Amino acid sequence: MQKNPVILFVPVSSSQGVGEYTRSLILAQSIEQEIPQATIHFILNKHMSQGQSCPFQVHTSNHSATKDTPKVKQVIDQIRPDLVIFDCAGRGRQFSYAKSRGAKVVFIVQHRKKRARGLKLHRLLNSDCQWVVQPHFAIPPLNIIERLKLKLFKQPAPKNIGAILPKISPEEKQALLKKHELQGKDFFLFSAGSGAHEKQGLLIADIFYRAAKDFQQQTGIMAVMVFGPNYPNKLPQTGLSADQPLCFGRLNSQDFIILLEAAIGRVLGAGDTLLQSIELGKPSVAAVVSKDQPPRLAACEKRQLVLVAQTSEQDICDKAVELTQASCYQAIKTSIESLQPIAGREFAIERIKQLLASPQQATAMQARQPRRYLFFVTQDYSFPILRPLERAILKRGDIVQWFVYGDEVNPHYLQQQEKRLVMIEDVIEYMPDVVFVPGNVVPSFISGLKVEIFHGLPGTKRRKSGEIYHFIIRGMFDLYCTQGPSSTTRFQQLAEQYGYFKAVETGWCKLDPLFTKDEQPRKRKAIFFASTFSPRYSKAEVLYPLLLKMMQKYEFDWYITLHPKMDKSTEQKYRAINLPNVTFVETTELIESFRKTDLMLCDLSSIIYEYLTQLKPVITFQKEIEEAALINVNDIDKLEDKILEVLQHPSINQDNIVTSVADFHPYSDGASSERVLDVVEKMLAGKALPSKKMPFNFFRNYKLRKELNYWRW
Repeated sequence: MQKNPVILFVPVSSSQGVGEYTRSLILAQSIEQEIPQATIHFILNKHMSQGQSCPFQVHTSNHSATKDTPKVKQVIDQIRPDLVIFDCAGRGRQFSYAKSRGAKVVFIVQHRKKRARGLKLHRLLNSDCQWVVQPHFAIPPLNIIERLKLKLFKQPAPKNIGAILPKISPEEKQALLKKHELQGKDFFLFSAGSGAHEKQGLLIADIFYRAAKDFQQQTGIMAVMVFGPNYPNKLPQTGLSADQPLCFGRLNSQDFIILLEAAIGRVLGAGDTLLQSIELGKPSVAAVVSKDQPPRLAACEKRQLVLVAQTSEQDICDKAVELTQASCYQAIKTSIESLQPIAGREFAIERIKQLLASPQQATAMQARQPRRYLFFVTQDYSFPILRPLERAILKRGDIVQWFVYGDEVNPHYLQQQEKRLVMIEDVIEYMPDVVFVPGNVVPSFISGLKVEIFHGLPGTKRRKSGEIYHFIIRGMFDLYCTQGPSSTTRFQQLAEQYGYFKAVETGWCKLDPLFTKDEQPRKRKAIFFASTFSPRYSKAEVLYPLLLKMMQKYEFDWYITLHPKMDKSTEQKYRAINLPNVTFVETTELIESFRKTDLMLCDLSSIIYEYLTQLKPVITFQKEIEEAALINVNDIDKLEDKILEVLQHPSINQDNIVTSVADFHPYSDGASSERVLDVVEKMLAGKALPSKKMPFNFFRNYKLRKELNYWRW
C-alpha cells in the first residue's frame, strides 16, 4: 500500500437528502481508523449545511458535483488522488478524467437507474469496481443486455454490499445513552430521513412526529423522534413526559446508529435507514418518504423483513403498535436472521486496501480471501454427513452456508450457529466457490465446483437395467470423493470414460466423528437396533415382541432408530416404549449412538456398513443375501441366544469385518473431511482438472429451475 494515499469522496450533495453524504462520511471515518496515514478530501455542494461540520477537508462546488465537472477536474488536478469514490454522483467524463490522472475509481449506487448509469460505457470502462448499497433482493437483477455488456468488455458485475454501518464501541454506545438519559429505558425510534421530504404540502417528518406522539400516548412506551438535519422548522417542545416524545434535530451518523440499535422498535422511512436496521437484525415499521423508495420497500415486504405502513399519521401509529406484539416482532426478526450477513463496511474497507495496494500486495491480499462453501441439502440424512465437513471448513477460516429446500427435509434440524440461505436468489448472490452435495443432483446455474460426497456407503441396489445406483453418472459433478477401493476403482474408470469429472479417494466425512479419542467407558452392554421401511425387508413389526421382552429382561441399553418412511403404526409402537434403558434416536443423530453401543441388530439398512467401520459386530435378521461380515439369523427363536453370544464374544466375526471394511472404507483416522478439502483446493488451484467440460444437461437443469422457481439467465 502507498505510504500516504490520498482519497477523494464525491457524493451527491444537496439541501434535501443527505443519505449519500452520510454514507460517504461513515466510509471515510472507517478508512481513517483502518488506514490512518490516508489523507481524505470531499467535494460538497456549498448550499449543503452539513458540509460545514465535515471533519475532513472540503472543496465546495456551486452545485452537486455531478453538475460541476470543472470543479471536479480542478480538485483532482490539485490533490492528485490515488482513489476517487463517486457516491451516486459523477459524470462519465469525470470518471475518465480521474483515471487519466492515475486514480482508482469506485462508483457507489443505490437503485436500478443509478446502476444502469454505471453500466454505460463511459463509466463502466473507467471504474475499477461498482458497489450497490442494497442487498440483492432489494434491487432487480441485471438484464440480459447488461450481462452481455459486462461479458463483452470483460468487466466485473456490480457487487451488492448492502448497508454501510459505522463501527461503534460498547463504551461509545453507553456514553450516548447515558447522556440523553436513555440508558436502561425501552423506547421506539421514529425517523423520516433528512427531514425535508413532503407529501401533499406536509412535511413527512411532522407526520412521523404526530404518529410518535399518538404511539406514546396509546402504549406508554417512550418515543424518540429524529427530525433530520434538513428539517426547516423549529423543533417541538421535547421531554420525557407521558405526552411528549424526546426530539432530536440533527444527529451524526454514529449517534443515530446507536439509537437505531438500542431501540426496542423502529419506525423509519424506506431509505438507507431501513437497510441499516435490517443489517443490524432489528425489526422495523417503514413508510415511503421519497419517490425512489417503493420498489425497495416492496422487496423487503415480500421477504417479511419489515412491517409496511402508509405515509399517514394513523397508519404509522397503528403499525408501530402492531410491532409491539411479540408474535409480529419475532416473525420479522426470524426472517431477518435468515438472511446472509453482508458486512458492507468490512467488504468496502478490504476492497479499498486492495485498490491502494501494489499489484503484488493486491494479489497476496486476494489470496487470503476465505473460500465460500455451499451445502446443497434436500434430505434429512445430509445433516450428519455435512457437519464434520463444516467443522473442518470453519477451522480453516472459510465460510459455510446451507441451502435447504424441498418437502423431504426439515430445516429445523439446522443448529442455531449454522447459517442458512433461504431463497435460491440468495444462493446465486452468494457465489460459492464449491458446492458439496450428499444427494444426486445439483443445479449448474449455481456457481462453483460441484462435489459429490454421497449419502451412503457403496451398496448393491440396482436399476431394472442392472446398473448399480451408487455408480450412476448424472452429468452434474466435477469431483466424486470416493470412500474406499470398492467405489474408487469403478469411479476412476468412469472418470476416464467420460472425461469431465475426477474421482479421488478421500473417505467419507460423515464417519469422522466415529474415530475421535474421547469415548467414555460404559458400565453396561448396549445394542443399536435399526430397521428399514420397505415392507419386504423391514422386520421391525415381527421383532417387536422379542425386543420388548429383552428390553425388560436384561440390563442392556438399547438405542433404536427407524427409517423416516417406516409404517407409522409400527414406529409408534417403538416410540411408546417407556423404559429407562431405551433411547429412540433420530436419523440425524446416529453417529454418537454408534459409539455408545457394542452391537448392531438390523434387517436391511445402509447404516449397517457405517456401523461396521468401527469393527464392531452386526447381526442381521432374515437378510436375503448372506455376507461374510454380517452374522445373519433366520430363525427368530435363535435370535436372543445369538445376541447374547455376540455380546459375550464381540470379536467372533472380526476377521471378516476387517476384510470387508478395508474394501469399502479403510480410513479410521477421522480426517476424511480434511482430505476432501485438500482435493478441492488442488482443483481450485488448477491442478488435476478434468480434460473435458461438463455437458449442458438441459433437461435436469430445467427440472431443477422449475422446482426452485428460478428463471433468471
